[in-house]
Amino acid sequence: MPIGIEDRVMICPADWPAGAAVAPGDLTRFAPIGLAMSPPPAVMPWDNANDAMPRGEFYGAAARSGDPFQDAPINEAGGGIVYLSGTIDTATLRSMAALLHVFSEETRYAVYASESKRPGEDRYLAQIRIVRIAAMLPLFGAHPGAATHAQALSIGELLAAFVQAQQQHWNAASSSALEGLLGGDGDTASEGLGFGFMVENGSNGVYRLWSRPWLVTK
Repeated sequence: MPIGIEDRVMICPADWPAGAAVAPGDLTRFAPIGLAMSPPPAVMPWDNANDAMPRGEFYGAAARSGDPFQDAPINEAGGGIVYLSGTIDTATLRSMAALLHVFSEETRYAVYASESKRPGEDRYLAQIRIVRIAAMLPLFGAHPGAATHAQALSIGELLAAFVQAQQQHWNAASSSALEGLLGGDGDTASEGLGFGFMVENGSNGVYRLWSRPWLVTK
């Protein structure tokens, strides 16, 4: 099925832009945390070389460890992963984006999308990755060029559009559309629609939003 936003924003091919060190359209990988800048370390008059070098790490990027304490972004007040009910409305989604310091008004970004052929195993139905154009070089070593145009929707509007499209699709589908994906028996436990949102890199503006099945138990 269509993701549901194809007529609202331009979805980029997975290999765009060409020549990236890490393809931003590779949805099997997640962006590192941090500013992803490499300035020279700040040297104070009283420093020796060993004192100055660690300061440069404040501006770098770090891979995720899986530890929620270690993975908290040191350069951002908000971030992380949120799992959401399938009934979330636009106003609540807007509040969530504000709490997580999302670049909601940005319109210069790329969108990559995917649907799962094995949603029970992958734990998602459809997903989009949003990458601000400003994040292309520092995080992915990509040069999108000067011809990138603003999208018709802001990032905040895109989040709402994706959620609404997925709600409309799955609510219009038969009651058995999600049945059995997570082993529900349709009686004491049955599958429902949910969502997930991740700030992959808050400093540069890389986000992931997906629809997912979850198990509603009595």
